[in-house]
Amino acid sequence: MLFCIFVSYELIILNQYIYLDNNATTQIDKRVLDAMMPFLTDNFANASSTHHFGLEVKKSVFIAKEKVAELVNADTGEIIFTSGATESINLALKGLAFHPKNTKKHIVTVQTEHKAVLDTCKYLETVGLEVDYL
Repeated sequence: MLFCIFVSYELIILNQYIYLDNNATTQIDKRVLDAMMPFLTDNFANASSTHHFGLEVKKSVFIAKEKVAELVNADTGEIIFTSGATESINLALKGLAFHPKNTKKHIVTVQTEHKAVLDTCKYLETVGLEVDYL
């Protein structure tokens, strides 16, 4: 007999956890961890710095952009790395809303959308955009 219960996004099966909230965060893939370890330990400089350490990291960021761009058939200038989902949401929604060529000032979203999306939409309403919440 299998006994399981849901407790705050976790499915507990016989004292073993199965994580079900991968929208919030996901275990890092070992290949990604291996690629990132040099930048989490030895090469941790700010890529925007002009000193030697920063310039070396900047080269690595550009190489990463080239790899991602090739993977998705884009130009490196179209690849933007962000610190996380909230920053990405703000960049996308506010970037489109405030783009000088954008004449459409209407967003349609759902009430069950992530809080970061809803908060950004609420802000955009305060600056004149129309938002419909389905």
